[in-house]
Amino acid sequence: MYYRIYAQFVNQKVKYDIEAKEAIDRGIEFFNSKSLMAKNSKKITDYQFSKDDSTMVISLYSDQELPNPSKALRILSTFLVTNTCLRDYSYGKQLFKMRMEVPSVENLYETDGGKTSSQLERVSKYLELLKIQDESINEDLVLLDEHIEQILEKYK
Repeated sequence: MYYRIYAQFVNQKVKYDIEAKEAIDRGIEFFNSKSLMAKNSKKITDYQFSKDDSTMVISLYSDQELPNPSKALRILSTFLVTNTCLRDYSYGKQLFKMRMEVPSVENLYETDGGKTSSQLERVSKYLELLKIQDESINEDLVLLDEHIEQILEKYK
């Protein structure tokens, strides 16, 4: 399951400057190495900063649904506060305030102006086919899945 999390520093006086971004790079690398071994594996698949450097947008993947996805980032926050310059960015005992959303196919259509809508429609249909328990379809899906895996490995 994918989640999009918007994180801002609780201390509104600070932004995501160069030092903060470098610390976050290290923190996300740490988070991904630790969280992949958890009972419910998680991974930060992407992160970006707003133009004004006030917000970080995190794409988080989890094998299972998370009741509170922002709590899944506690490992990241703890690492940043204890091992980087970001300890000075915290306010009280809190580093970030966060807002979460679950991206949907509809949101993806809107964000790219419809450029990839036909591709997303095909992916949606593929996902629907995965639900069907038909021997002839399953053989085709195995081949398609192997091809998708090769593509994903190529662009890792």
